[in-house]
Amino acid sequence: HRFDPQETKKATNTQMIGNWDKTNTDDARFIHISIIDNGRGMEPEELKHIFDPFYTTSEPGHGVGLGLYIVQEIVNEHDGCLAISSTPGLGTEVSILLPEGKENTDD
Repeated sequence: HRFDPQETKKATNTQMIGNWDKTNTDDARFIHISIIDNGRGMEPEELKHIFDPFYTTSEPGHGVGLGLYIVQEIVNEHDGCLAISSTPGLGTEVSILLPEGKENTDD
């Protein structure tokens, strides 16, 4: 299915990074990676900090809170977009859009 960032923006518990406007052009072609779980989900207060470096909800000594910070840096470096939507008690969806590479015509 075609990813619709406008629908994602309407979600009440979503954090989005990247230039989502560029995904609405007719010639925009993206690779869409979606990861969905049915875990505990995140409260809005947790979700608004997920891209902060060193933010973690883990017990001390179990994770340093760099995972999603690094993911967002990689996505930004590749001119992509990232959205994370979460509903407490239902789970989380991570959507990554990366622009398709240009075909290499060098011989």
